[in-house]
Amino acid sequence: MRSTLALLLGLVPALSAPALADDPRIFSTERLLSQSSLVRKIEQSDSAAAKQKLEQARGHLNAARTASRSGDIQGTKEQLDLANRNAFEAARMVSGDEILAKAKADFERQMESVLALRTAYLTVAAENPAVDTHGLENQTERRLERAGAAAGKADYKSARHSLDEAYRDLRTGLEELRNGQTLVRSLDFVTPADEFAYYQEKIQSQQQAIAVLVQRVEQPGTRKMIESITQGAQGMVRDAQGLASHGDYDKAIPILDKALTRLQSGLMMVIR
Repeated sequence: MRSTLALLLGLVPALSAPALADDPRIFSTERLLSQSSLVRKIEQSDSAAAKQKLEQARGHLNAARTASRSGDIQGTKEQLDLANRNAFEAARMVSGDEILAKAKADFERQMESVLALRTAYLTVAAENPAVDTHGLENQTERRLERAGAAAGKADYKSARHSLDEAYRDLRTGLEELRNGQTLVRSLDFVTPADEFAYYQEKIQSQQQAIAVLVQRVEQPGTRKMIESITQGAQGMVRDAQGLASHGDYDKAIPILDKALTRLQSGLMMVIR
């Protein structure tokens, strides 16, 4: 009888001691590491380091569960702190990568704009042999080299500064060409077909420059006006091509000349 009672008494602690429930903070950390937008952002990113941090955070969460179930309150707290810390470090990594990616994209767009504006400047300058473009060309080249070197070090702030300077000076140079001088087109051509081809090349370069630079224009009204100018010029080009196909260069070339002038006025609107 006594042995039976002792056996029953020995079982009481095991039967009456409930299993310790998980710490409530574990559930909030679980949601953070499985259902939050923060985690989706990390998982969808290209950052291997951020994803590794996220896995470390999940490892600390598992450790916190184990500590909680064994009644280790301090261990649970430490592991949860590490889980949350690693999760937010991963998020900062992704945010840093996104900021760097945006800076790089902005740099590349500005570089494209500068190159397009340089082409437009040289196209207009070529129409007046008296214009000396070497100074501005050399200065632009140096700034492009500095911008490229800075971008190679991921110093996109300095890179953009050099590009902005180049863009500003090219814009000023182009405005001076258009507003301060009367352009002359007195080149000698062997055949009318050569002259027609010359105009087509100039028109194409202006169209390409406008197509790039118009992306900088924010006002819808201005964009619409530029679109109208380019469409009108394109219509003139088609008319001229039709005449040239029948050998009527005497009528075709003046039409291209008007189309080029029209595009140059559109370019001035774009760079203001």
